[in-house]
Amino acid sequence: MRQTELFLQALQRRSPSLATETVVVSTKGDQDTETPLERLGGYGAFVRELNNALAATAIDVSVNSLKDMPVLQQGAVRIAAVLPRGPVEDVVLPCPLDELPPGAKVGSSSVRREAMLRRCRPDLEAESIRGNVTTRLRKLDEGRYDAIILARAGMERLGIRRENHVLPVDDFIPAPGQGAIAMACREGDDGTASLLEGVNHHATFREVMTERTLMEMLGADCSSPVGILASEQDGGMRVRAMSFSLSDGSCRSCDETLHFEDDDGLAAMAAKLKEAGP
Repeated sequence: MRQTELFLQALQRRSPSLATETVVVSTKGDQDTETPLERLGGYGAFVRELNNALAATAIDVSVNSLKDMPVLQQGAVRIAAVLPRGPVEDVVLPCPLDELPPGAKVGSSSVRREAMLRRCRPDLEAESIRGNVTTRLRKLDEGRYDAIILARAGMERLGIRRENHVLPVDDFIPAPGQGAIAMACREGDDGTASLLEGVNHHATFREVMTERTLMEMLGADCSSPVGILASEQDGGMRVRAMSFSLSDGSCRSCDETLHFEDDDGLAAMAAKLKEAGP
C-alpha cells in the first residue's frame, strides 16, 4: 500500500486532474505468511492475482516490488515503468552480523540471503521468515529469531526508525530489481502505457532491466540464490553478480562494465557464472 501511495503521488504530480481508484488485491503470498516461498511457487505468489486482475480488466495498473516479479510474466502483462530506485542494500537487525554469537538464529525471506549469510558466517543458523516488515519485526521482538535480514528500502519507505546495520553489497549483492517499484499494465493498452511513461525513471529502468536480462540468461527466477546489481557509471553499465550452488554452497561471481544494452556481454557473464569455480 505504501508503494501504491508513492506511485499515485508521482502520477498526480504529472497529471493533477486524473481520477484514480485504488483496488486492494490480496495475493497468496500475503495470505500465507508462514509457508516458505519456494513451496508457494516462489515470489510469483505475490503477483499472480495482480496479473489475473489485469487480464480481467478489474484493474489497469498493478504496483509491485520489482524483485518479486518473475522474469517470465504470466499472461499478456508488461512492466511499463519504474519509480526512482530506493536503497538497494539489505540490513540486519538488531546488531551487526559480527556481533552475533555462534549458532544464533537469523531470519531471512530468501535463499539468496541465506546463501550469502552462510558464506559470511557459516556458524550462524539461517531460518525462513515470512510476513510483511511489521510482522517480521514482531517475530524478532518475540524472540523467535536472534536477528533478521530485511531490505533497507522497505524499512525506509515505511518510516521505521529502528537501529539497523547495512550489509555491504560486496558481500550481500541485492536481488535483481531490489529497491525498485514497478508498474505493470496489459499488453496492448497503449493509453495506460503512455500514462505510465510519464512517471518512468529511465536510468532505473535501464539498470533493472539489465539485471532481469542477466537473470533470464542464467535461467534463474526471483527465488534463486542469485544477486545482481547494475549501475550506470562512466558511460557504461557496471554489472555485479553472484550465484550460489544449492548443492554444495559454492559461489561464482562477476564484476564487469559493459556498453549499454550489451546482450553479448551479459551472455558472456552468464556463461562465467554458470561455469567458473568458486
